Amino acid sequence: KTYYLNYDLSGDFDILFNGYAISRNRKEGVKMSFEYLNPYISKSGIQTISLSLKHLNSNLKINPETLKGISIDVYSSENGEQPPFEKIHVFKLPDYKVEQSSIFYTWTCEADVPFEITTLDDALDLAKENPEELLKEVIQAYENVHDLINQGKIEDYLLLYKKSREREMISMYYDAAQQKDYLKGLAKRASSSIGFMQPLTDIKLLIHPNNKIV
Repeated sequence: KTYYLNYDLSGDFDILFNGYAISRNRKEGVKMSFEYLNPYISKSGIQTISLSLKHLNSNLKINPETLKGISIDVYSSENGEQPPFEKIHVFKLPDYKVEQSSIFYTWTCEADVPFEITTLDDALDLAKENPEELLKEVIQAYENVHDLINQGKIEDYLLLYKKSREREMISMYYDAAQQKDYLKGLAKRASSSIGFMQPLTDIKLLIHPNNKIV
């Protein structure tokens, strides 16, 4: 099965799936999306979905009627990326009686997948690292990616993300031909950026709630 998350939300929010921050919003207006969940599933069993929400105006609270209208839906498909999609979960918030300055709520659902991905099993707990040193390492890593693309070292760039791409291709059930097309598309996108990479600025450190991805 392939799983998807569907939402239609406004406000200052983050959606987390299995400890990954998969979507966030800090702007006015409604944000809608249909997200693939398989790349964030490591094995069959219980999965977690969390919503962190507050008003865009820090001086205001969220009224109960707004919270009643919020839902996050999970769909599945038996045949990869193609319809039909089946709605298997509709997640609603509890019935709040008074205005809320912020909320954080977690739901659970089950996934049934034919793979088990152990890429992150031995990953460090990044929350225990020195944040200043960690930020330096992260900047250095991204500057390396920046330089590889800018200098046209596309094979080196693809090799750098090999484990990450393998995880994604396994979770999305890509066959040999689809894997080839996927990697070819990534290489083409990187190649089109040769010489056009912009300086890294306005950098903030974000450690995902699973403490394994930064």
